Amino acid sequence: MEEMADTADAIEMATLDKEMAEERAESLQQEVDSLKEKVEYLTMDLEILKHEIEEGDGSAFVYQVKQLEEQNARLKEALVR
Repeated sequence: MEEMADTADAIEMATLDKEMAEERAESLQQEVDSLKEKVEYLTMDLEILKHEIEEGDGSAFVYQVKQLEEQNARLKEALVR
């Protein structure tokens, strides 16, 4: 009887652990999706700025492009984690 109770307790703990892991995985997936959207947005901004620079003299946007490239790199790095 005691062995069955221990087994039932172990099953209950495993079930709780599984539920917690699933919730954590869902939360992390939402974070990944959010970061992917940010990377897409920043990539589009970067491409627009690069295009504007090519059409103009470029001096007005160089700093902004560097900032976006750095931010884009940080977001990509965060996706990898």
